[in-house]
Amino acid sequence: MSDTILIGKQTWPELLRQPIDVAERTVLSENPNVKFVVVIENGKPRLHDINCNRVILYVTQQVTGIVIEIPRVQ
Repeated sequence: MSDTILIGKQTWPELLRQPIDVAERTVLSENPNVKFVVVIENGKPRLHDINCNRVILYVTQQVTGIVIEIPRVQ
């Protein structure tokens, strides 16, 4: 069990079905502890490690896609 304490907003359900650029901008502005956002296209391999400074956006397509899962710090 980790002793890591997460600070700031951790999930963004309101970003479901939003464009990548809107989601990325929102996440970075609402949690200053998030240092980077990773975009993963639906069907591609997922990341399974934990990083408290990262949010993963699962999207329909890489560049112009829509968010298809609730973004969360992971």
